[in-house]
Amino acid sequence: MNDKIKVLQGGNPPIRRPIQVDLKNATQNICSCGCEYFLPVIKSYTLPALASPTGQELMAQKTVLICIECKKSLE
Repeated sequence: MNDKIKVLQGGNPPIRRPIQVDLKNATQNICSCGCEYFLPVIKSYTLPALASPTGQELMAQKTVLICIECKKSLE
């Protein structure tokens, strides 16, 4: 019986459901160059072992948006 409990607790992460948002009152982001279209890209970071919570070197990533015209990241 304990094995079944462990399997249930160690299962897949919970399913994230999409959130419905009304964009009527939202303000569109526009790049300083005037472009309104962006592509998602990933910035990669390496956290040294001394600063890591695990005591081992870690690799982390952050998604940023890049303007398709001038290639600047969205601030």
